[in-house]
Amino acid sequence: MAAKQGSIVERVIHRLVRKHISGPTMGSAIARAKEYNKKGMPVSINFISSAPQDKARANYNTTTYMQLAREIARMGIKATVHLKLEQLGSGLEREYAARNLDSILAVARKAGVFVWCELTDPFSETLLLEHVHDGKGMGVAVHSLEEAIRYAKANKAIKELKIMLGKKELDGKHEKTEPIESITKSLRSVVLNSPNEGLASKLSKKGTKYRSSLILEFQLGYGEKKLGKMAKKGSRISVVIPFGKDWASYAMTNVPEGYTRALANRLLHEGMGD
Repeated sequence: MAAKQGSIVERVIHRLVRKHISGPTMGSAIARAKEYNKKGMPVSINFISSAPQDKARANYNTTTYMQLAREIARMGIKATVHLKLEQLGSGLEREYAARNLDSILAVARKAGVFVWCELTDPFSETLLLEHVHDGKGMGVAVHSLEEAIRYAKANKAIKELKIMLGKKELDGKHEKTEPIESITKSLRSVVLNSPNEGLASKLSKKGTKYRSSLILEFQLGYGEKKLGKMAKKGSRISVVIPFGKDWASYAMTNVPEGYTRALANRLLHEGMGD
């Protein structure tokens, strides 16, 4: 019974998140990137892969990101690479993960492809600060406005920040634009990842004084009509395009607001129907 219930959960989660994942292969991500580029929207591509348990997997992840950078350049796609430092083995050995990061950045810089490095574990920040000094061709992805403000003030080498907003910061009571506007003043560019509609609307209605340095980034599957409306208002828009087979773990942290309720209802319905 447990195995059967597990398969139900897996099927339902996959149906809910499949529109937010391009597919299992790099080719599927490249294809979706081309579609958005034709509409005038750049993208950020990331490989879905959990933290590796051994160096063989970390090597595979590293090679995949190097290949991704080369493919973006070869195909002439307007895209950045987004990686998690834990995918490179930061939880195994810091110096080893640092070498993997250096390898990816070397390939990406040669190809002219920008890389976002997401801080995900206690070792990530130390790794980043020790081994990336000039910030050339790369930016840092953090998980709160508080972290973003700290980086903007303390790390002069970092000129690009991606802010992956938390649920508290997306609560209707916390849709303030002032902190975001203040961060943009000291950086070349700020990417606001997954803003809710209220915050996105407020930012879209603001003047043009900071728009040149602010990008609103949405998950694949977000309403394209809404994206188009924001773009027409002058907002810079980007789309996250994930690919890979490890979609279950990705779903746990990236399912859009409201999908959790839908998931529970469908699980209940299908579970009772068996």
